[in-house]
Amino acid sequence: MGTRWNRGNNEKSYGMYEELTHLRVNSDSEVPYIYKRLDTQKDLPLDQRTYQLRIPVSGSKGVRKSLRTSDRELSIQRSEEEVLELRVLIRQGVTPSKVTVEEFVKKFLKTKEVLIRQEWEGKIDRGLKSITKGRYGLI
Repeated sequence: MGTRWNRGNNEKSYGMYEELTHLRVNSDSEVPYIYKRLDTQKDLPLDQRTYQLRIPVSGSKGVRKSLRTSDRELSIQRSEEEVLELRVLIRQGVTPSKVTVEEFVKKFLKTKEVLIRQEWEGKIDRGLKSITKGRYGLI
């Protein structure tokens, strides 16, 4: 595979870092890498912490994503799938971008708006996750 080493010497550095030299989104992009963080999941030993993936994309900040596994082979397999999906999206003209706070809040409020129950409805009628108009107003 790629190069493996510890990167950095502070509490926010990587506990494990490996470049995936066989994967690239396009010829202009840097090499994607998987890593384990030292500043998260401190209650777990390094070998049981979750792998993270960073896919650099030219012209943007790229993509960072949790691979939701502590297994190296599975994380490499998931990384390959993520890079392939990103290649397809880029070929379709989609650029990887972050969701702005405003966009996120709008989507969140839309999901909560559906849960508003009428004055005469109770939690039993509408469901345990329903909310009142007053609660929605506080969000």
